Amino acid sequence: MKILALESSARAASAAVEIDGRIFERYSDDGLTHSRTLLPLAIAAMEDAGIGVSELDAVAVAAGPGSFTGIRIGVATAKGLAWPENKPTIALSTLAAMAYTQRDFSGTVCAAMDARRDQFYTALFRFVHRRAVTESVKVFARLLNTFKKGRALFYLQHIGR
Repeated sequence: MKILALESSARAASAAVEIDGRIFERYSDDGLTHSRTLLPLAIAAMEDAGIGVSELDAVAVAAGPGSFTGIRIGVATAKGLAWPENKPTIALSTLAAMAYTQRDFSGTVCAAMDARRDQFYTALFRFVHRRAVTESVKVFARLLNTFKKGRALFYLQHIGR
């Protein structure tokens, strides 16, 4: 499959093309707004992969949580690229995508990212046969207990400057 993936829910923006397990990626954290950087990143990633939009099988986009404006820019970019070519779009949880990088870990993964104003977006995940299973947290103490027993991995995305 040939998939273009866009991430604009946090401070940095990125685009990647995956073709049968090979990844061609571009990343920007230069302080410019996603409205100025995301489309050029996507075009550059596709050029690196040697394909055009018409050759994609789908366009994936981070659907949050995260920056509301950044998510809107990402979704609009994904739809703008996919719609004229009648390609499907796929919305992905930002936290699930972060946790997926630890899919071989046998315990619980806590993905977290800065929500500003001293708050965080968080979610817990377990992986069964490399597929994410979201876990709910009923009591914060349960989360702390999981960390104390060494059965959890805390994965924290870049937090501000």
